[in-house]
Parts: sequence; structure tokens; C-alpha cells
Amino acid sequence: MDVAEHKKVFSWIGFALCAGMLTSAVLGLFLVRPLNDPQHLKDMLFRFGASAVYFYIYLPNLLGMLVIWLLLRDLPSESREVIKMQDEKLMHIFAAMYTASILMNMIGVYLSNLFPAHGSQQLTAISSMVRSGTVSGILIPVFIGPVLEELLFRKLLLDRTRRFGEKTAIVLTALCFGLYHGNLNQFMYAFTVGLFMAYVYCRTNRILYTILMHIFLNGLSSMLLVIAPASGQAADHSVEFILIGLFILIITTLILGAIYLYRAVCHGVEFGEAGEEDIPKKEVLKTVFLNPGMLLMVTMSMLKIVLNLFNIDLLTLF
Repeated sequence: MDVAEHKKVFSWIGFALCAGMLTSAVLGLFLVRPLNDPQHLKDMLFRFGASAVYFYIYLPNLLGMLVIWLLLRDLPSESREVIKMQDEKLMHIFAAMYTASILMNMIGVYLSNLFPAHGSQQLTAISSMVRSGTVSGILIPVFIGPVLEELLFRKLLLDRTRRFGEKTAIVLTALCFGLYHGNLNQFMYAFTVGLFMAYVYCRTNRILYTILMHIFLNGLSSMLLVIAPASGQAADHSVEFILIGLFILIITTLILGAIYLYRAVCHGVEFGEAGEEDIPKKEVLKTVFLNPGMLLMVTMSMLKIVLNLFNIDLLTLF
């Protein structure tokens, strides 16, 4: 095992993520920040419509992910045989993931509420996007975002890091996924979801599984955001019936998820066999994280999280 060469790989991944975050921040400064002017936002909405404006707001993040893909695509990757997972097992994992993510999100919200801004800036923007009911307001968080995030943080990153050990790759990609979101609420949530998604991909090598799980996960939250406000405005009780059915589905998923999580803790989780380039446990921290790229990426992400908690706009620092 060549520790120095392995550190270079992880450092390059860290620098690529930094480049993506900087791209999003700089483009946001020129494209999104002017929308803070109410008159400019009103003119944009009048000229292009809400759907186009929401996509325009998402554009810096989209281009940031493109930069990451361009920088990482040439790293050596490892493709493995596609394995079908039983639908029942997939549903078990989804229920466990949903339960764990809700729990971690509650912890994130509680911790965020200890700070002045309550970590609400980005979450408020996402909520307003979904509640708008526009085409892009639904497509971006429910479909476009999940597809791109799975292709980047699962397919691209896992294929290029799993040769160093499945556990290492799963934790690393989940951590990168959480930190990339840039606020405490979503870090807790995204890190947890990332662990489950990475596990499913490593067990099946089918990115379609994680894409569908991600879409359904975001879709549940989005349906609540759209249906709940409309329940008191509908002329009949159809919306209330849909809302009740949705709540029953969510409660059932949470109960089953708690059972499956308990079973997983009791019986353990199965990982793949060790490979030739697996990093020994005592070398993981030094090799994977204590390198210039990863240290810079973690520092930038933590800075963004702290600024968000104190309601400081990161773009004002440029």
C-alpha cells in the first residue's frame, strides 16, 4: 500500500469539492444575490415566470456540481457486477433510512435553534420553492436534485473510493454529501441519508436504486409542504383525505424503520470483503482526512455552516 499516493487521491477529491463550492458561491454572488432587491426579483418574475427564476437560482449549484464531475471523472474508478436486491429488503432499508434521517434532522433542528439564525436560511428557500407549486419548484428538489446528487456523490465518488475499502468509502462520501449542503440542519440529515444510500449502492452497484429512494424521500417531504397548506382551503374534503393517508404512510414507515434499525444494530451490517488496497483502520484518519484537500474542504464547509447559524451571508465576504 502506497500511503502517499492514496493521500493524493483523497486530497484531490477535497480540492475538487472546494472548487465546486467556490464555483457555486461566486456564481451566486453575480446571479442570485441581485435577486435580494425586491424590484429586481419582481421584474425577473414578471419577465420569465416563477419556474424559470427558481431554475436560475439553482443554476450556481448545478454548475458547481459540474465542476466537481469534470475534476474527478478521470480518477481511476472501479466498476463491479450489478446485483439485484429484493424489493422487500429495499423497502426495509428505505424505512430505516427515513426513520434515522428524521431523528437526525430533529437533532439538527434542536442544535440549530440554539443559534441566532436557527439555520433556517437555506431550508426556507427550499420550502418556498416547493410550496410555489411551479414546475421547477417541484422538479428541482424532487427529481433534478436527487438524480444529480446520486450521480455525483454515490456513482462518481463511490466508484473512485471503494477500492480503498467499503466502510471508508461509505463514510467519506456520506460526510462529503452532508458537508456540501452547508448548514447544520441538512448536514445531519444528508450525512445520515448518505450512509444508507452509499450502502445500497455498494451492495447492488445499481445507481437507479438510490436515485429512486432519494426521489421518494424528497417527494414525501414535498408532498407535505404542498398538501398541508391547501387542506384548509379546499372546497371538499379530498385534500384532507390525501393528507391523512400521507400521515398514515409516514407513521407506518417510521414504526417499521425503527424495527429494522433495531434489528440492524443487533445483527450488524454486512460489508464487502477486504480488497488489496483497503486502508488499515489505524491509517484511515491520516490517509483520508489529514491531507491538504480534505482539510480545506472540511474547513470551508464548517465555516459556511457557522456563518449560516449566525445569519451571516457568505457572499458578503467576497
